[in-house]
Amino acid sequence: MLESLGRLFKGATKLYVYPYRDPQTGKLITAETMEVAPHLRHLYAQLRENRHIETVRNYNERYLPIYPHNVLALIQGAAPAWEKVVPAQIVEIIKRDGWFDWQ
Repeated sequence: MLESLGRLFKGATKLYVYPYRDPQTGKLITAETMEVAPHLRHLYAQLRENRHIETVRNYNERYLPIYPHNVLALIQGAAPAWEKVVPAQIVEIIKRDGWFDWQ
């Protein structure tokens, strides 16, 4: 794991974390507030301290209830509702190239 992370974060690589609103508590979860498994806390703290992991600051509140696994299920199930939550340019690419098993 350490070798993989070392390769991933070599140089100026950053991981930007989009905030998440917990549907049960309504609490906003960010890179700063997320819970990390006890055995990974020191590693996570090191990556945060060196600014390799950061929270997206200028996020759109409207996007918080959109979950990728739900959108994927809609795409794969041919439910047209997915097109309302995916940018038009991306909808076009998914349809054109048949991504995510879109039919």
